[in-house]
Amino acid sequence: MVKGLQILVRNCCDSVIDIANYGGKLLVLWEKKQPNKWYEKNIWCSVIALERRFGDEVCGIVEWASIVLTVPRSYVFLRC
Repeated sequence: MVKGLQILVRNCCDSVIDIANYGGKLLVLWEKKQPNKWYEKNIWCSVIALERRFGDEVCGIVEWASIVLTVPRSYVFLRC
């Protein structure tokens, strides 16, 4: 369990699209349906700095999190 990620708990997620290394930080992309708009969903992105604390404890600091794109609900990300 990574501590310090409360903003992601509130805003995450219908499904995670991808996770990547972003200059030594964790980049997470996910989609979330808009409750008041049945025809759209938002694509969110966050940049998280991770640091090891006491023993096995890992702390995550959300440096940035925001909606980066709004797409039709029928939109599907393709992975190769």
